[in-house]
Parts: sequence; structure tokens; C-alpha cells
Amino acid sequence: MVEGFWTVQADSSQGSTGGVAVFTKGSVFGGDSGFTYIGHYETSGKNIKARLTMHRFMPGVTGILDIAGDFKLDVTGTIEGNVITASGVPVDLKAASLDLTLRRIANLPI
Repeated sequence: MVEGFWTVQADSSQGSTGGVAVFTKGSVFGGDSGFTYIGHYETSGKNIKARLTMHRFMPGVTGILDIAGDFKLDVTGTIEGNVITASGVPVDLKAASLDLTLRRIANLPI
């Protein structure tokens, strides 16, 4: 079961950042210091995939993928207990990628 409140660590060749995400009923809601991320996920066994819309809400905050404006991110990964290990690739920029580690902080409902 993936539903819950998770921390997010994201790493790319350009740096690292952290944020939080809530997984509930097939939807993801999250954010960090400059972006919100909202989307949908599905699981199959230990596998998870998601498509997120990344929205820069804080002008001047540079994202670790150095993409101007909003973009969509495809995420695929593996669930092992309270840890998700995944990678994220912008839909229109296949050359850029993120390594993601999520850790469950709380189950839902809280």
C-alpha cells in the first residue's frame, strides 16, 4: 500500500532537493521550496508509475533540472516497505533525469 505522507529526496547531475508528497486514492500532491507536484499514480505489485505536473510557484527558484516553466514528469520505481526508489524523466526532455528516494512518514488516514 502506497497511500500516505512521504518525504522526497531528488538528485540530478545539477544538484539535490527535498520535498514532501501525499499519495491517496491514485493521486499525488506534493511540493518543495519552489515547485508543486500534482498528478496520478498506479501500482502493480512492487512497481509504481506516476505522471506529475511540475509547477514552479516561486519565481527565482532554480529547479535541479534547470527547466524553465511548468513541465510533466514521468516517474517509475519500486516500492520496498516504507521506501520508494524511482527515477523521473521530463516528458519532453528525455535527456534529463532525476533519481528519487521517497520515505513514508505516516499512513493515511492520519
